[in-house]
Amino acid sequence: MPPPKIPSTISFTDPVFDFGFHPSNNLVVAGLITGFIHCYQGNELKWATRLSKKSCRGVEFHQDGAVVLTISRDKAIRSVDTASGRILLNIPKAHKYPINRIHALNQHLIATGDDEGVIKLWDMRDRPNITQQCHGHDDFISDFLFVEKTHQLIASGGDGCLSVLDVRKLDKAVRTTDALDDELLCLGSVQDQTQVVAGSQSGALYFFDKDARHLKDKWVGHPSSVDTLCTLDDDTICTGSSDGLVRVVSVSPQHQFEGVLGDHGEDFAVERLRMAKAAPWLGSCGHDMTLRFWDLNDLLNTTMSNQEQLVSACHANYVHAKFDSSDVNLDKVLEKNHTWAKAVTEADPNFFKDMALGQSPKILWIGCSDSRVPANQVLQLGPGEVFVHRNIANVVTHTDMSCLSVLQYAVEVLKIEHIVVCGHYYCGGVATAYSRKQVGLIDNWLRNIKDVYRLNETKVNEATTEEERIRRLVEYNAIHSAQNVCHSTIVQDAWKRNQKLTVHAWVHDISDGMARKLGFEASSPQEVEQIYLSSTD
Repeated sequence: MPPPKIPSTISFTDPVFDFGFHPSNNLVVAGLITGFIHCYQGNELKWATRLSKKSCRGVEFHQDGAVVLTISRDKAIRSVDTASGRILLNIPKAHKYPINRIHALNQHLIATGDDEGVIKLWDMRDRPNITQQCHGHDDFISDFLFVEKTHQLIASGGDGCLSVLDVRKLDKAVRTTDALDDELLCLGSVQDQTQVVAGSQSGALYFFDKDARHLKDKWVGHPSSVDTLCTLDDDTICTGSSDGLVRVVSVSPQHQFEGVLGDHGEDFAVERLRMAKAAPWLGSCGHDMTLRFWDLNDLLNTTMSNQEQLVSACHANYVHAKFDSSDVNLDKVLEKNHTWAKAVTEADPNFFKDMALGQSPKILWIGCSDSRVPANQVLQLGPGEVFVHRNIANVVTHTDMSCLSVLQYAVEVLKIEHIVVCGHYYCGGVATAYSRKQVGLIDNWLRNIKDVYRLNETKVNEATTEEERIRRLVEYNAIHSAQNVCHSTIVQDAWKRNQKLTVHAWVHDISDGMARKLGFEASSPQEVEQIYLSSTD
C-alpha cells in the first residue's frame, strides 16, 4: 500500500505547543495554548476536545495508538480516546508544579517532568501509580530521551544538566552530569544510540556518550537557539531554531549544515519537530500558529554520488578555463559564471539558497595572493567551507589590521577549528626578498621576509643552489607566519577559553599540485615560546 499523501499546512488561530504522529496511520494530534487538543486525519479535523482552561503543553500517542497522553499547565495528566476524543483518564495534581514534558517509554511506562526539575515515572496499567520520583534538576525539564539498549531515561534541563535514570532499577539514585554554562533544550540519539546529542539556548550542539557520562564534543554552528531536534538517521538530525528555520545537520563523519528543510518565518520560533512513523514526513509546529509537514523522500534517498555530482558541478570546467583577452567587457566571464551556477543548481536546487543563510567554515586559510594557489581548489572543498585571507607571500605580522581582523572574526565569530598558513614554492614575493632587488613600495612589505631570512640564515644557506635556498626560505616564512598567528592575543585568548583551535604551517608545490605539512602545528599555549605568552596577572 502506498504511503498516504503528505498533508498541507494546518493553520490555527492559537499557538501550538506540541503535536504527535499516530504510530501506524496518518493521524496527527496538536496541543494548543487554549487547552484544546485537535486530531486530524490528513487535513480533515476529526475531533477537538478541551482538556483544561490552561495550556496543553504536551501530547503523545500511546505506543498502540489507542489513546493520546497529554499534560497541561494545570499539573494534570490525561488520556484521551483516539477514536472519539473522549477523556478516559484524569490524574489531577500529578505534579506539584506545572508539567513541561511527557514521554511514553513502552507499553506501560511513561515519564513526566515539571517546571522545577522533578521527574516522575508512571505505570499506567489499571490504576496509574508512581514507580519512581526524583528531583534531579534545579530548573525546568526540557526533554526526555529513552535509550532502549541500556534501559536508561535521559532528561535535559534548563540548568544545563543531563540526568540519567535506569528504569529497571527503581531504587537506584538518579545520576546528574556537571552543569554546562548553557540551557539544554532538546535531546536526540545518533550513531545507533551510542551518542546523545543535546540542543541548547546558545545554539550549540553538545555530544555525549551513550550513558551521558562524558561530554565528547561541542559544535557551535547555529546562529540561534536549538529549541527542538529530531533524529533522521544515524548520521543526520534536523534542528528547529528560534529563527524559524528547520535545518538538516550531519553529525558524522563531521558536523556540518546540509541545508534548510523548511521555514516558519523570521522571528517565529520552531516549537517542536517530530518524524511521522507511518510515512516519510517530518512535522514542525511554530510560533506562526501552524503545523507544517516536510517531505523527506528526496532527503532520505540522497547518496554520496549526489554529493560527488555537486562537487563536480562546483568545479566543472574550472581547471582548464582560460581568460579570453578579447573579452574586453567581461561578457564571456559572466557567461561562464551563469553556466556554472546553472550546473550547481541542477545538482542541488537549494545550494545557493542555503549559502545565503550563513556560513560555518572550520578552516581559515592564510595564503599568498598568487593566482596559482586558490584555497578551495587546493583543499578540494566547496563554497562555504574555507574562510580565506591572502596577501603577498602569506605574511602575518602584528601590525596588519586587515589580517588581524580576519583572524578575530574567524576565531571569535565563526569559531573555526583550524588555521592553515600555506606558503608555496615559486613564490615571487619570497624570491624578490631574497634577491635584495629594490622594486618599489612592496619592499617595505617584503622586509618581513628578509627578517625571516636573517633569523634562519645558516639553515637556508646550507642548501647548495639558489633555487633550493629560496625553497627553504618559502618554508621558513610559512612557519614564521604560523608562529605569529600563535603569538596573537586572539589565538591565545581562544586557547584560554578551551576553544578547539589548531594552527598549521603548510607549503604548496605548484609543480605537482601537492600541499605538504612543514612540521609545525600548535593547539595549546604549551607549544608557544614562553616570551610570547600573554598573561592577565
